[in-house]
Amino acid sequence: MCLCASGLCLHHPHKLMLKRKGVLFQGLRVAFRRKAIQLKIKIDLHTHCLESTGDSIPMVDTVRKIIRQVKKRGLDGIAVTDHDKKDYGFRLKEVADLHFPDEIVIIPGQEISLHREHVVELYLPNDAVFRFCAHPFFGGHFREFLKEEGDKIHGIEIER
Repeated sequence: MCLCASGLCLHHPHKLMLKRKGVLFQGLRVAFRRKAIQLKIKIDLHTHCLESTGDSIPMVDTVRKIIRQVKKRGLDGIAVTDHDKKDYGFRLKEVADLHFPDEIVIIPGQEISLHREHVVELYLPNDAVFRFCAHPFFGGHFREFLKEEGDKIHGIEIER
C-alpha cells in the first residue's frame, strides 16, 4: 500500500503468498488452549507510511488517517515497512494501540536491501522475523539472490 501525502490515496495493492511452518499468512492462525482457531483477515504486508506522510514521528492525526484509509480499502490491517526504518513501525503501532485500540492490526517491519534485492522483514511476537522478497524481479538479480539468501526468505510478494 502506498499512502500518498495528498489525501493518503492507496494506489498499488500487493498480494502475498507466504508460508512458514505450515501457516498461510492469507489468514491468521491463533493458538488458544490447544485449539487452533483460524481467522481470515486481510492485511497489506508492504506499506510505506513514513515515506508517504513525511511524518518522522507518527502523530495521532496521521495514524487516524492511516487507519481510516486501511478500513476504506476493506483491510483488517497493515504491516508498516518503510525503507530502513525499523523503529517507525513500532512507534506507529504504539500510537495506534494507545489511541485506537483494536481498530486494525499493525505489524511493525521494514524494507531493507540485501544483495541488490529488496526484502521486507516483519517483526512478529516472540522475536520471530518473517522475511519476504518485495518486487522480486525488479532488480534482475533474483535467481542469484535466491542461491545466496534463499534459506533466509519465507515468501515472495506477488503484485496484482
